[in-house]
Amino acid sequence: MAEGFNIFQTMTITPRSFPRMNLFDIEGERVNVDKLAETSRLILITIKSTACPACPQLLKLLNVFGLDPRTNTFIDPFTSQKVTVEASKKKKDANYIVLCPGTNAEVRNIQIETQFFGYPFVSSEGGADQLVQALKVMLTEHEYLPTILEVSDDATSVSPVSIGRGPGNYFHDYLIQHLFLERCKEEMKGFATLSNAYGCVNQLKRRAAKCKEGNIAPKSIDLNSTLNRKISPAVLPKKAKELETMVKEKNENTNRSMLHILPSELLEMIVYQISDVSSLIKISGVCREFYVAVCSVLIGYIREQISLLKESLPDLEDAISVTEMQLADERLDRWRGHQEDVDAAVSFRELQNRSQEAKHLLDEINRWIENWKSFIFSSYSEELLGCISVGNCIHFLYTFSADRRTAKRRLREVDKAFFDVLTEMLEL
Repeated sequence: MAEGFNIFQTMTITPRSFPRMNLFDIEGERVNVDKLAETSRLILITIKSTACPACPQLLKLLNVFGLDPRTNTFIDPFTSQKVTVEASKKKKDANYIVLCPGTNAEVRNIQIETQFFGYPFVSSEGGADQLVQALKVMLTEHEYLPTILEVSDDATSVSPVSIGRGPGNYFHDYLIQHLFLERCKEEMKGFATLSNAYGCVNQLKRRAAKCKEGNIAPKSIDLNSTLNRKISPAVLPKKAKELETMVKEKNENTNRSMLHILPSELLEMIVYQISDVSSLIKISGVCREFYVAVCSVLIGYIREQISLLKESLPDLEDAISVTEMQLADERLDRWRGHQEDVDAAVSFRELQNRSQEAKHLLDEINRWIENWKSFIFSSYSEELLGCISVGNCIHFLYTFSADRRTAKRRLREVDKAFFDVLTEMLEL
């Protein structure tokens, strides 16, 4: 007994790295471990042997808890205990690989018996023995230590969820609780990001309002200085000089930039085509109109991230002040009405990715908000310098526009003569 305990203790504390090796399922298909771990949480389940009567019960229990929507009840053949799971409590938040010693045909019989379909079963013929040896869960030459292990998202290491299994003790509750708690942690991060997103939107609104009042950026750039700037010939369109002359004359006559009569909706529509935040930040330093347009576009980007993130999180009345105790409630709807089709629900890894993408966007924008002075009239790229005049700025942004028909119509409404020259210049 003491010797057996020492073996168990050693295996629970031994660090495990996941080896780079080829695995093939019982159908002869290569198992792409990297992709499985990247797209979802990946759980390894080792079966002691094809003759073990207890190990298959774990797979049947997992079916009941969400992997098979047709199965709601499990009766333990050893204890006669009945387990029933309501459809609302079913969860599918991980992918699985089942490792079992034996031939492909022998292991296929276990898959059929347990009805554990949709996940790769790997036998000794497919490389299971070598993987189990590398993970230090080999019991004997023909038996594996029954374990549940989780593979890291980069598929370089594994961590134990439970080790050991026997009649009436399948440790499925360890796995389900493990998955649940990790999701709660990620949801907490998601709600924190959501709160920051709302705050960032409000900050951008305030910045745009201050800019309109003239408290941040000048009304427009000084055309007298920028028109004389040396512009790269490769940047200027073939009729840019004519357009520059028209813009200069119009400003001399009206003493105002054409950006003031350009509809803000059109400017925002064009700027919206630029998805790179760093480019938007550079453009925001051209003049007040660009600054306000960039703020509006960034608000739109944040709202898109908010929408995606909210779809991934439990539906709570107050999404700002969320506590860990609230998220620990298993009755929360984490699947947004997808209980009967758990494949349509947002997985843990997708939730993680959405939260990280939103946080990355907010980090970039917040750095700009906190240090906005350093961006106003900062150094521009060569291309933006070539387009710094009003006419060329419009051309620069117009080239990003996907909805050219609408852009042409709105430009024509602004100024027909200006539009005619611009149309000929762009060869539209």
